[in-house]
Amino acid sequence: MKRFLVFIIVTSLFAFTAGCEDDEQSSEAMCEMFEECELQDYDACLVDRGSLALSDECKDEIFAASCEDHALYNPPYMDTCFEPCTIQSIDCVGAQLHYCTGTHLMKYECASICYYQIGGVYSGVCGERGPNGEYSSNGGPVCWCHVD
Repeated sequence: MKRFLVFIIVTSLFAFTAGCEDDEQSSEAMCEMFEECELQDYDACLVDRGSLALSDECKDEIFAASCEDHALYNPPYMDTCFEPCTIQSIDCVGAQLHYCTGTHLMKYECASICYYQIGGVYSGVCGERGPNGEYSSNGGPVCWCHVD
């Protein structure tokens, strides 16, 4: 029997995406850049930031930014990467977990959350109830992951 674990990522205000992407602008490449800037350990970066879905334009701006820019509380690419929002919330939209910080909307890929957080596989279910009818421990929407 497979176990299900749920994860909500609400850690970093600026972050990166994972999945099928250009190797030069992958989550791994961005986390290498952050490690070189001495901002965060590579593995911790992937856990914290590897699951955000970012546009190509956003990734271009992240890679063009300096280490000093990345270290800012509100880096210059924030508005390009994240839509504005005003009400703090977490919602599932398809296979993404959308988290509004109260200022910016961050979109997390459930498959990447499962992979980077626990080495698991996304179950295909995002919501308050899991694939076997169980409820999330926090009572809110989560990505449900298969763990062997």
